[in-house]
Amino acid sequence: MDAAGTLTPSLARAVGHPLRVRIIAALDDGPRSLPGLASLVQADQRAVARHARVLEHAGLVARSRSGRGVTYRLASMTSFSDEEYGAIAGPTRQAGVAAALAHCHTAAVSALENGGFDRSDVHLSRTSVDVTEEQWRRLTSEFADLLDKIDEVKAEEDDSSAPVTRASAVLMLFERSASGESHSAAPDEDHGFSLEEGLERSWGLSEEIEGALNGETVDWATVVALADRLRVVARAALADELRSGSERSVGAAVRS
Repeated sequence: MDAAGTLTPSLARAVGHPLRVRIIAALDDGPRSLPGLASLVQADQRAVARHARVLEHAGLVARSRSGRGVTYRLASMTSFSDEEYGAIAGPTRQAGVAAALAHCHTAAVSALENGGFDRSDVHLSRTSVDVTEEQWRRLTSEFADLLDKIDEVKAEEDDSSAPVTRASAVLMLFERSASGESHSAAPDEDHGFSLEEGLERSWGLSEEIEGALNGETVDWATVVALADRLRVVARAALADELRSGSERSVGAAVRS
């Protein structure tokens, strides 16, 4: 990701189409044949094949042929030890990280649109912190321990008939960019704001989206990024409105 929090341009274009988002989300459950994938995403097989080819060129989807036709699957994300990762050349390392981020981004957007974040006990946070080298090592150790616990849960055999929730866990610890200090003060993400400010931000983002759509060529990566920001602002404004309404109701009840 760049300093503005967007995907690299080529990957942003690859996952910037709604059908491609649905394709990756569908493949998150495992490989699919072309007819099966087209049925899941409710699109024409030729359109699915065309968009899957874009995802394949971006390194996000792989396909194989057999006597039964074409099968698509998510491109595998290889795991590396710290030593192995450190030995990988910089450009190759960045390409691998960008692909992994694109998978995470697409899975999260698909979940958001389908109620995956509606539970009250989901966890989603972003924390900026300045750490020493020793503290960094302690944090990486904690992340590794949590990954081990997740693997233990996956390996457990459960013979009960309890309902199962399909969940995704994404863990990231990374070094902020030089401009990262501004992230801690981003009101869109971390703070509520007044109705007037919410409207001002929404109108501004809407005008930017309109400008991106009315150019000689449409920069869909920019449109996707702006639309994501607008959704965050709208949800924050709605939450603030609901919270204010609840406080007013409590105040009226107390006065009565």
